Amino acid sequence: MSNKLSNLDSIRSEILSKGYYVYKNFVSSDDCILLREVISKKIHISPEHSTRINSNAIYDYSHKRSHDEISRTTRYYSFYHNISKWTYIEKKILNKGINIRNQIESAWIDKDEDYKKVILSINDYNIFTKYNESTGMLPPHRDWPNKLKYPLLQFNLILSEKQKDFKAGEFIFEDYNKKQIKIHKDLKMKMGDALLFDKYLLHSVDLTQKGTTNIGRWSVLIGARAHKISYFQEKKILFSEKIKSFIKF
Repeated sequence: MSNKLSNLDSIRSEILSKGYYVYKNFVSSDDCILLREVISKKIHISPEHSTRINSNAIYDYSHKRSHDEISRTTRYYSFYHNISKWTYIEKKILNKGINIRNQIESAWIDKDEDYKKVILSINDYNIFTKYNESTGMLPPHRDWPNKLKYPLLQFNLILSEKQKDFKAGEFIFEDYNKKQIKIHKDLKMKMGDALLFDKYLLHSVDLTQKGTTNIGRWSVLIGARAHKISYFQEKKILFSEKIKSFIKF
């Protein structure tokens, strides 16, 4: 585990053998706080959608993500096609993450045609998540269904401080060797540290509990990726949301 990228080959080797790499001090605590404050304000003024929308034209938006009828988290989706509307701190941190990920993956793209096709077919975005007190959690899941020859990478950056901002809410994942790892307990990760990991890895988040502040548990997934929907699919979803809102009203 290192916070330097001077030897990309050793980082790639570590990821290929374990499925992850810990980037200590990825950004400073002050930058984490500033980014968190910016996104917190944007959540209150951004569009809110009940369905996840991944297209080439959608504005950055918030989304009450849940795996059941309980609103367990608040999420904010930001897209690189909206970068001109981002603040300095958003550009600084999110671009840093995506550039590092691209550097690492660049050595694999031309080695496997299927891997290359997948990368060209999916769209980059970022997911900020605030876990609600006493309800916020995520059950075990994979962000990508099948293991590819080379990893599809994304960053999980910690934006709040355990024990102070939240007490419980451990991020747990299984590496390629089926070893279960807790990022705070086992990897000693803190605010400003980032976990660079394969989207295929099984992972979850334990139930979140309040800390001594009112901040809560925050993180951002940099370089999350999914297949794009078409312009017409986007408009269909937005129209359906308007109808539902009108009926509810």
